[in-house]
This record gives sequence, C-alpha cells and structure tokens, in this order.
Amino acid sequence: MCYSFKYLSIGGAFLLIFVLPASAILVSNDGTSFNVNLITGTETAAQYYNYGGLLNGGSPDFGPESEKGFFWLYEQEGSSTLQLCMIVNTQGGTASNVDMRFFNADSGLPDGFETVLVADDKSSELKYEGSKNEFEGNWNWSSYGDGGVIGDLLSNPEENSEIHIAVGNLASTDFDWYFVSQGEDKYANPLIFYDDGTFETSGSLNDSQMIITIPEPATITLIGLGIIASRHRKNYV
Repeated sequence: MCYSFKYLSIGGAFLLIFVLPASAILVSNDGTSFNVNLITGTETAAQYYNYGGLLNGGSPDFGPESEKGFFWLYEQEGSSTLQLCMIVNTQGGTASNVDMRFFNADSGLPDGFETVLVADDKSSELKYEGSKNEFEGNWNWSSYGDGGVIGDLLSNPEENSEIHIAVGNLASTDFDWYFVSQGEDKYANPLIFYDDGTFETSGSLNDSQMIITIPEPATITLIGLGIIASRHRKNYV
C-alpha cells in the first residue's frame, strides 16, 4: 500500500506541474504565432493593474508608456485563475479612442469568463454583453490611458479557451502594440492591428485580428492520471 501511495505522489506532482504549462499559451496575430508566458505575482490581477491608482494603471513593469498598447495574461500565485489584461497608454495629452471586441464566433467565450475586474476608468467603457456572450471595450481619453482586466480563462477546464480580439477606431490613435510575456523584454512580441470599424457608428469589429489559445487543461491532466493508473496497476500485478 505504501508503494502505491509513493507513485500516487509522483503522479500528483506531475499533475501540479503539467496542468497548465505557461509556454502552451499561443497568440496568433497578423499571420504569425508565438507562445507567451503568464505574468505572475502575489497580488490579484486587479491590484497588479492598479499599482499606482487608475491614472497610472497598466502594471509596475511596463506602464503607463506614451503611445504604447499592451496585452498580458495574469495569474495570481496559488489561485489557479487566469485573467486577460490590456492597457492603451497615453498619447502626449492628445484625445484618443480605441474600440475592442472580445469574442468567439464558433463556440462563444468559455463559461465563467464574463467578469470585468477592472474597467479603467468607467464601467461603460468595458462591459460584458450577456446576450452576445462577448466583451465590448470602448475607451476615450484625453490624457493618461485606459484599459481593463477581464474574465477567468480557467473557469471551465472541460474546453479550450480561445479568445478572439478585434480592434478598431484607430484613426486618431497611432500606437505600437505588444503582448507581454514574463521573462522576455516587453517589446519582444509586437502586434499589428488594423481599423475594423467601431462600436460607436457601424457596430462592426468582426474580424479576428488576434487569437489567444489556451489548451484544454483536462487533456494535459489525463496524462498525469494515466501515469497514476499505470503505476497503481503494476503494484497489484
């Protein structure tokens, strides 16, 4: 019996390590794809974003920064949660506007991914549309910047989490965009967006300009369970 618990512990350790390997998160944009690592910390995702008050939101490591837009994925250590965060930073005091749509036209957003944790700085600028099962972001500012923190991509481990993002209303917003990956330079993963309409007029924003894909945690977990079962059977052969 002690022998079986020994391998149960080994299998359990395997599960803890491989339930969600950070490098498995894939970002696709403008015909290219790259893997990203989660930003992790002891704070919640909202606290990490709001490190210096909403006027200085973004993160303590890469924001705010003039004429830059950043996306990142955040996991609070020990929480088994994962949030999608974004910030569109200052543009030299010039009034600016950016629209975003977060959606999945095929299967909808994952269950549990309907929470807005930060809407910087008005709740109307980033909101979940329950009838459409998607998020809409419409940011207007004259200085500093705007952004937000949404969802939990690990709420439903029975399905892949695939988030499609369309960006529009870029005529007055000349930004450089990046997806931040922990352990890499903040400019290592540049993004390219094109103007795909606006919520204010046409209500378009239909094209997937960026897709974030997180593999199904349950699939990876089964590998660990297979090891446990195999070791357990050998103990009784």
